[in-house]
Amino acid sequence: MFTVVLGTALATAFGAVLLSSPVLADAGGSDGADPAIGQACMAVNLNDTAKSPSGDTLRCLATGSGGFSWMTDTGAAGTIAQLEKEGYSVQLERVGVAPMDKCTVQNVWDPIIQTRTDRSTGSTHATTIVINKTIRVSLDCTG
Repeated sequence: MFTVVLGTALATAFGAVLLSSPVLADAGGSDGADPAIGQACMAVNLNDTAKSPSGDTLRCLATGSGGFSWMTDTGAAGTIAQLEKEGYSVQLERVGVAPMDKCTVQNVWDPIIQTRTDRSTGSTHATTIVINKTIRVSLDCTG
């Protein structure tokens, strides 16, 4: 399921909001090598593309655990499906009217994970519960 957002910002009315902090790193591995599928990438690399050692095109996408990793770039529909599989509610910003299979991803941005801390009585530790995860995807559907 995804929500289309046309030039409007959504606000969270309750709970804590965690934003991923940018961390400086190169687009490849820590040694500057080409990234591999599933290898961690940094927030500053979100939506970057790179070639894997096998020649596949990879894209840095948000993971279900709130991190980022290199995943096979499967186009707009595939990117949206992967993000939804990771538990995100995807908000689309779309330019143009071409069918989804003709759209290209221009940007993946603003991952927000809304959490709540549960400190039940009698518990010796707090548990963090994910309430909602959203992310925005900008598409170019002009071609």
